[in-house]
Amino acid sequence: MDIDEQRRTHDLVEKSQRDASALSQRLEQTLECMLDGFFLLDHKWRFSFINAVGEQLLKRNREDLIGKGIWAEFPEAVGTTFEEHYCRAIETGESVAFNAWYEPLSTWFAVRAYRVADGLAVHYQDTTRRRQADQQLRLLKSAIEHIDDVVLITQAEPLEHPGPTLVEAVRQQS
Repeated sequence: MDIDEQRRTHDLVEKSQRDASALSQRLEQTLECMLDGFFLLDHKWRFSFINAVGEQLLKRNREDLIGKGIWAEFPEAVGTTFEEHYCRAIETGESVAFNAWYEPLSTWFAVRAYRVADGLAVHYQDTTRRRQADQQLRLLKSAIEHIDDVVLITQAEPLEHPGPTLVEAVRQQS
């Protein structure tokens, strides 16, 4: 009777280990397939995981980062909004979201950081191009607002009937 119970317990433990391993593999595959950067830091601020997009955005190979401290590998981030927000997420347990410029990579990042059981999970995107496009749109809008005439903005197509759709009309008053 004792042997049967031990066998059932052993089988349950093995099944739980297989299930945990399968879940871990699915999670890692999911993180690898993300279109955004993602990394995990342990309690000592060391990289424990970084996905392929994360490598590209940080311009560093995961083999060069895993097991190494973020502040040693990216010393320019010390004392910046990155350190401030990451520390706040760890200390308070609250998720943080912020946008920040990282000069060494000449990149604007949109970052979300979450405290997890063994450290910090960081999800990030390169928003440099989007910010540049937004700035160009603001400049264009400002230029249009200063024209002393009527400005019609239309969609380029369709050229046939009924013709382009009016998007915006601006009339400046002198």
